[in-house]
Amino acid sequence: MSNQARQVLEDALRLPLDERADLAAELLRSLDETERGLSDDEIEQRWAAELTRRAERARSGESTGHDAESALAAIESKLRLR
Repeated sequence: MSNQARQVLEDALRLPLDERADLAAELLRSLDETERGLSDDEIEQRWAAELTRRAERARSGESTGHDAESALAAIESKLRLR
């Protein structure tokens, strides 16, 4: 990761939760070539379908989750190694 990207990340992590979520959605949208040209409504519908699939997997026990504290600790640990 470049110094510029690291600085952007550090700045982004200081944003309020809702702004970080919006930023993350925009970044993900920019990475997915298949979503280019889709309307915001279509993208929102796709995300809603994905969230529904994930929730169903969690309810059925097919997918086990991790609590936020341990997930964040793992992410912070990986970031420190960079």
